[in-house]
Amino acid sequence: MIAPPPIGEKYIDTPIGRPMGNQCSEKSLELAEHLENLLKGTGIHFADSKDHVTMNEIDYMHLNADGHRLMSKFIWGQVTRILNER
Repeated sequence: MIAPPPIGEKYIDTPIGRPMGNQCSEKSLELAEHLENLLKGTGIHFADSKDHVTMNEIDYMHLNADGHRLMSKFIWGQVTRILNER
């Protein structure tokens, strides 16, 4: 399971900001912690992409081409690490 990067704070200044409401970026910062806690004891691998991938600078909540490239490198690293543990 991979937690997505958090929504950027500037989302609120985009056309999607009002429909999404206040505090989306703050709540998205908490997602990784919640997911990690849910997965404890399940044997399911967890990784947080927060420090490796960023959202685009259009709506601050989706990946652009560079973000997808970074995510694929991050996932590759996670899979490699898991396979090397075996």
